[in-house]
Amino acid sequence: MTTLIGIVDTMFARVDMGSIVESALKKSPDYHHRFQTVRRTVPGLKTSRSRSRF
Repeated sequence: MTTLIGIVDTMFARVDMGSIVESALKKSPDYHHRFQTVRRTVPGLKTSRSRSRF
């Protein structure tokens, strides 16, 4: 039985972290035997730090 690992990244990311994580996982000898990846890109919020109000 294989385990699914979810990778979610946003459209507004400055660096494509999803690809970095996915390529690192694919180098593992257990890829396709013990786990597989599912990747989704979701819309993100593009805000300026000076305007955010937290």
